[in-house]
Amino acid sequence: MTVFGTTSPDALVTIKVPELTLSVAKTADENGRFIFTFNDVPPGVYMLFVSAMKDGSANETNQLIGVPDSPAVEEMSVSDINLPLAMVKPIKKQKADLNGDGLVDMRDLSILLYHWTSSMFYTPYNKDADLNGDGSINLKDVSLMISHWTN
Repeated sequence: MTVFGTTSPDALVTIKVPELTLSVAKTADENGRFIFTFNDVPPGVYMLFVSAMKDGSANETNQLIGVPDSPAVEEMSVSDINLPLAMVKPIKKQKADLNGDGLVDMRDLSILLYHWTSSMFYTPYNKDADLNGDGSINLKDVSLMISHWTN
């Protein structure tokens, strides 16, 4: 299976297929192109998550893919994915400090990730972990948190 597309030059692109415990990241080239090839993907239907981030900008998409169970299909490509990056709205450092200890660190990230992909319409949504206030806890919120990271 091959996944390819475009984003901003030198953006970090991550491909995830949770059902296959697959998570791979690489940097897009100087023209913003990326390509991932996975061998021996078993037949089935999977949710593919693609995200990109660079310098406080981020974007993500997901799509359902089907890998056919047919000897006639030897290689499959996922359609060209276009991920233009959008600036992530700045926030105050205190808002990214989800546990209130004065630091933005792994503890705060773990709280955010616990609520990953939840939205205001589903539990376990946590409005404090929705750092940009768009109603969904996603890569844009992680990007905001990382921009306020405390060493």
